[in-house]
Order: sequence, then structure tokens, then C-alpha cells
Amino acid sequence: LQWCAWIIDHGETVSLLALECDRQFHLFRRLVQLSGVTELLDHEWVKKNGDAASKLQIVHADARNTLGVRISEAPKMNVTYKAAIKWIAREAKHSRVLAIDPITALTPGDKPWLNDHKFTTEVSTIMKDTGSSLICVTHPGKQREKGAPSMKDLAGGTLVESAFS
Repeated sequence: LQWCAWIIDHGETVSLLALECDRQFHLFRRLVQLSGVTELLDHEWVKKNGDAASKLQIVHADARNTLGVRISEAPKMNVTYKAAIKWIAREAKHSRVLAIDPITALTPGDKPWLNDHKFTTEVSTIMKDTGSSLICVTHPGKQREKGAPSMKDLAGGTLVESAFS
């Protein structure tokens, strides 16, 4: 979210497919980032300081709205690879940078390795044809080992050991 705002601030167009939570959730998080007031995450603080919270929303409305119109919410159902490709094809026509957050929330289907291949092949063609870039965000799995996340900790993925490991 913060990265998408940075891209906009630097004069590029961006589109975000938010696969977790709705636009309001992300815009609220953006308000916390813009204001630096982490207490906004505390519902009790907001209840007690409603005037201050409202003022922060007004002060940062333009920046939030600029980002808000670039966020596509996922429907309440699962998003398939096919639906994501369709979104990418549509958004790449008018956005220089696209982001899917998190890519691991796509419905894997019966044969995820085939869906992965089709996704990367079709998206690669779209990116080449439009000159756009796609950033796929992933999150560490919930059962990761202690310490810094590594490639084997990615949610929805499997680490394939190679000679380069």
C-alpha cells in the first residue's frame, strides 16, 4: 500500500488488486501511514478522540482518494487466475505499474502448476505488449520458522532445492 502511494507520488500510474479486505480497510491503513498516528488502530482511542480522527481524515483526504480510486477490491468470492489475468489485461492499458496483494490469495484450482504456467505466460505477454510492470506481493506462511522469512516460508509456495541454494 505504501509502495503504491510512493509510485503515485513519483508520477506513475498504479493499479492495485487487493485480495484481502476492502478499500475502506486499505484507506484507513493509508491514513495511519500518512498521519503517523498509530493510535488510529485502537478503536477505543478513536472513540475517545473522534474529533482528532475526523480532522486527520480531512487533512489527508486528497492523498487517500488519489490512491483509493486505484484500488480494485476482490469480490467476496475467491479470485481465480483467469479473473486476475482479465484484471491485469484491463488495468495494463492505463496503468504503468500493477500490483496484486497477495498473489497467494488467488484460488489455486485443481492443477495449480498449470494455472501458474498459464498465468505467467499470459501476463508476460500483456506486460510486453503494454510496457507495464506487475508486482506480486506474497506473505510469509503462518507456520514459518523463527527468524527472518526465507523463500521456504512463502504462503502457498514450495521451495524447490537447487544447485543455487
